[in-house]
Amino acid sequence: MKNFSIKNKLLIIVIVTIVLVATMIALKSIYEINNLTNKNIEEYKENTYATTQEELKVYTSFAKNIVENLYKQSLPENVKENVKEDLKAQTDFLFTMLTKLYDEEKDKVSESELKKMLLDTIGAVRYGKNNDYFFVYDKNSTILKLPLTPQREGTKNTGKHILEFIDTAFNKGEGLVPYDQVIPNKAPRKKVSFVKLFKPFDWVIGTGTYIDNVTEDLQKKALEEISQLRFGKDGYFYVYDYNGVNLMHPIKPELVGKNLIDLKSKKGVYYIKDLIEVAKKDGGIVNFDFEKTGDDKLYEKIGYAVGFNQWQWMIGTGSYNDEIEKNIEILKQNSQDKISSIIFGIILIAIIVSIIIILFVTFFINKEIIVPLNRFQIGLLDFFKYLNKETKTVEKISIKSNDEIGLMTEIVNKNIEKTNQLIEQDEKLISNVKAVVSEINKGKLKNKIEGQTDNQSLEDLKNILNEMLVLISSKINDDLKIIDDVLAKYKNMNFTYRIENPHGEVAKAINSLAETINHMLVENKTNGLTLNESSHILLSNVDKLNMSSNEAAASLEETAAAIEEITSNIRNNTQNIAKMASYSNNLTKSANDGEKLANQTTSAMDEINNEVKLINEAISVIDQIAFQTNILSLNAAVEAATAGEAGKGFAVVAAEVRNLASRSAEAAREIKTIVENATSKANQGKEISNNMIVGYKQLNENITQTINLIQDIEMSSKEQLSGIEQINDAVNQLDQQTQQNAMIASQTQNVATLTDEIAKLIVNDANAKEFIGKNEVKAKEINLDSSKNENNIIKAKKSTSKIDKTTNKNEIDEWESF
Repeated sequence: MKNFSIKNKLLIIVIVTIVLVATMIALKSIYEINNLTNKNIEEYKENTYATTQEELKVYTSFAKNIVENLYKQSLPENVKENVKEDLKAQTDFLFTMLTKLYDEEKDKVSESELKKMLLDTIGAVRYGKNNDYFFVYDKNSTILKLPLTPQREGTKNTGKHILEFIDTAFNKGEGLVPYDQVIPNKAPRKKVSFVKLFKPFDWVIGTGTYIDNVTEDLQKKALEEISQLRFGKDGYFYVYDYNGVNLMHPIKPELVGKNLIDLKSKKGVYYIKDLIEVAKKDGGIVNFDFEKTGDDKLYEKIGYAVGFNQWQWMIGTGSYNDEIEKNIEILKQNSQDKISSIIFGIILIAIIVSIIIILFVTFFINKEIIVPLNRFQIGLLDFFKYLNKETKTVEKISIKSNDEIGLMTEIVNKNIEKTNQLIEQDEKLISNVKAVVSEINKGKLKNKIEGQTDNQSLEDLKNILNEMLVLISSKINDDLKIIDDVLAKYKNMNFTYRIENPHGEVAKAINSLAETINHMLVENKTNGLTLNESSHILLSNVDKLNMSSNEAAASLEETAAAIEEITSNIRNNTQNIAKMASYSNNLTKSANDGEKLANQTTSAMDEINNEVKLINEAISVIDQIAFQTNILSLNAAVEAATAGEAGKGFAVVAAEVRNLASRSAEAAREIKTIVENATSKANQGKEISNNMIVGYKQLNENITQTINLIQDIEMSSKEQLSGIEQINDAVNQLDQQTQQNAMIASQTQNVATLTDEIAKLIVNDANAKEFIGKNEVKAKEINLDSSKNENNIIKAKKSTSKIDKTTNKNEIDEWESF
């Protein structure tokens, strides 16, 4: 460890600590996961058994609900209500058939024949699986129709229930009558009948059913529905009575009807007896051993049974425990696999987290400790190099922290700053000395060394040099004063002063420079005066030219605008005439097309009349078919009435066919009326089309004459447009040329104005300086042949006037020709 660096020592301590902590956390996590997994498996086992028992209870309760619902339907009051609805529906259907048959035949046959037809229809009607029938009594208790014992028809039955039938029908119109059916040599049976009054003949028509058959049917229905119930993978239900007789077993139907109360499992459990006992006590669980189908091995099974005391039934089901145990073993195996995976994950995460923490700590130590130490070391070595003159500059150590390294860095930085400041003062003083010496070499002795330093040796050297400069400058100060005075006058633009009796080279050079400047100023003022006079003449002439050009451009612009407006009007007129000609041609075409369409309309009207005749014939055929269909439907209704129950559906179809036949006949009549109206309208349209043909012919003749007149006007307008367009082009060209001349004149005026300003500036600048011969300077002579220029201007004006007269003459001639 002694040979390790601080960085390595810190890293070893941190890595060992992190590895130990990660190992302890991983071991603790693995231990807790194992305990939690075992606890969860035990809870799952308990919950699974409890859930299985609860599921069996729920499933069995569902099967019991089916029995309870069917039992409620078997109660007398409920049976009567349900039977009433069924009997009423059958009776209402029969009355629909009878009423329809009565309405159709009452005016066609005698009353006796009609009664016989209706009674035969009633006797033929059957319904239901028991082939139930209808009976008929009159108000005197006479039997008019009794299909089972037709030999009694025509006799009277004054039984109590028959009188109730008659009383209910005549007082209430319809109703349900319960009674005991007494049959010789047999016990009385509960029965209900529904009766209804057939008003046309005061018949009491009714039908009935035995209600003691309902309970038996509902029990069979309950057993059948429960046998079809399934749950889970292979769950089913079985039913025993409280004596141990099997009433239903969907898997082993051979057990039905057998008493199995003493049946026991191989381990001696009387499970049927036990299930019946718990069923009597609102349901419960029975555990027993049992064999699976096709397997001789014994399996533990949970049985659950619930009782229905009203019918003395035990409804039971069960579930094998092997699936639960199998699931628990699978859960244990999966848990072990997951625990192994979790342990591997914990170890992997611990390694990854340890590596990340190690990297982070290494990064933190390196950044916050190692790097600052390295920077402090490098900065201290650079400072020593700077002190030893090995480098010219030194930077402060850039460490910002409040730890021990930061405090040491702050102390070193203060010393670096102080040392650097002292060295900079010395360098500035030395640089100042070098500059003063350089000025002395150029002959300037007034400068002194101004720099200061905390280095006492250099400060003493500065004072000695300044004293030496004072002594030297006092001796040559007089000659420099004369030169300074001359240069001060030149600075104030006074170049008339000269140095008298110059001895040195500098004095002679200053006098020569003054002569050169004086000559240059004389030439500048002469040229400025000359340019000023020339610019006045140029500016005056340009003003005249600009004014003339602008006036000519304005006149030509007005003329061009007027001609352009005239040209536009003529062009529009020509175009409008051409459009009129085009419209006339289109109108002619439209008139011809209208005449053709009128002819086609007449032909179409003739064809429509022919088609209408065919439609009338087809309508007659439809009317005949509807009439025959109506007769056939009536016959079918009669046959259906006599066919009884078998013909009930056919009677409905026959009635619908008759309705369709009636609707077809009515629609045929309506179509016939519409076709007759269409024939009348077609004839009117044909007459209107003939009148349109005559009108279109007259319209064509008038349009042809109008087109001829428009074509003549169009030719004249095109000739006028061609002439005015030529005039317009000539004026536009002249206007463009005049606009260009006006623009050039305006630009020339701007140039002349600028030239005049420049000339004045040159003269003013020369007058601001003092030099020899300033007041004698004059402008140079300018030779201008003004008469020649004036002649040129007059010739140009005459030429322009001649062009204007020619143009005006041409315009007048063209307007006269127009």
